[in-house]
Amino acid sequence: MQKFSVAHIYKINNPCSNMIKEVKATSILDSNKNSTVKVTIKTDNGSFIGISPSGTSKGKHEAHTVSTKKAIKNINKIAKKLKSQPLDQKKIDNLLIRLAGKNKSRLGVNTILPISMAIARAAAKEENLPLYKYIKKISNSRIKVPIPMVLLFEGGRHSVNSSDIQESMIIPKAKTLSQSLKNGIKVYNTLKKLLKRLKLKTNLGMEGAFSPKLQINEDYFSLILEAIKESKINKKDIKIAIDAAASEFYHKNSYHLKRDNLKLSSKELSRYYSYLTRKFPIVSIEDPFDQSDWKSWKSFNKKSKIMTVGDDLTVTNPSLIKKAIKINACNSFIIKPNQIGTISETIEAVKLAKSFKLKTIISHRSGETNDDFISDLGAGLGVDYIKAGSLSKKERMAKYNRLLKIENELRKT
Repeated sequence: MQKFSVAHIYKINNPCSNMIKEVKATSILDSNKNSTVKVTIKTDNGSFIGISPSGTSKGKHEAHTVSTKKAIKNINKIAKKLKSQPLDQKKIDNLLIRLAGKNKSRLGVNTILPISMAIARAAAKEENLPLYKYIKKISNSRIKVPIPMVLLFEGGRHSVNSSDIQESMIIPKAKTLSQSLKNGIKVYNTLKKLLKRLKLKTNLGMEGAFSPKLQINEDYFSLILEAIKESKINKKDIKIAIDAAASEFYHKNSYHLKRDNLKLSSKELSRYYSYLTRKFPIVSIEDPFDQSDWKSWKSFNKKSKIMTVGDDLTVTNPSLIKKAIKINACNSFIIKPNQIGTISETIEAVKLAKSFKLKTIISHRSGETNDDFISDLGAGLGVDYIKAGSLSKKERMAKYNRLLKIENELRKT
């Protein structure tokens, strides 16, 4: 007869019985050379980290952010409340939410998110699961490797003197992520050669994409089509997605497209998007209107046959997602953990969108590190797409490489 110790029996009944022994916060630099918060949590199983990213173009309803210095001070203050807590994601996240207050204004989202991330990693280790399988378990989701939206051109607040459109991306669909990324790399490299041939600058924006100065906004899409053609990839296998980030060019009730020398009303901008989608294989437009222009969102989404994606509009906030769903303002949602605060709240946002059979896109921020947490989060939640930037900078490639590893693990099992 097999003998069990009391401790062994306790662990069977309490799979996350391991306790938090230490919570430590430090300051590190992100990809924009700005300071950000790194949290390390220690348990009997080792040390586990979480790092807060940061955005440049932000929705006005995003959770409150404090300075890195203040966040570290806050973490040191609440560390005592976290020590000796069991690794229970929901319980600890709820504690963090209560301590942070409304819109996380008391502590700051960059105080609580890296703690929540580190807890997830520690709990996954305690349950002897890779992080994405732990996410699947606590969310009751189906694992799926998301399709990449690969960034090629940056403009707006991400780059000076470039496109008014903040992000121009391709969606290289294939049977595997590996093949999708191969096609994405092929187009990226071909585009770089094309820009050099045209004597255009190949300098990179915040997220590793090209940001040349062209005559008008649609010229960027024309170059993407030419790069796809020269790559000899079937054009049916690659579509275009854009992040207009329209709140950034909305001033005094008009939309100012400086590259086109246009000042447009909401209706005129809607017609402009319709023109672009007829001329180019654009299947997704993120933040097509200002984040307060709900009426235009609703009107556009009603007529549109493409993905109308809410980011600044809904900021991963379940309450705003519910509003968007209720009035049919959009049919897809960007998911960014640092817009809302904890992993539990992020899971709630994704599950809400998926319950209405709407698309979800896990996303990085402009200020990133080599932390690849969103790759596991996206795969574990079974989101449809991932935005991780261009296929160039290390902090962006870390996310893609982690997804490739997940895909290989899933193939073996």
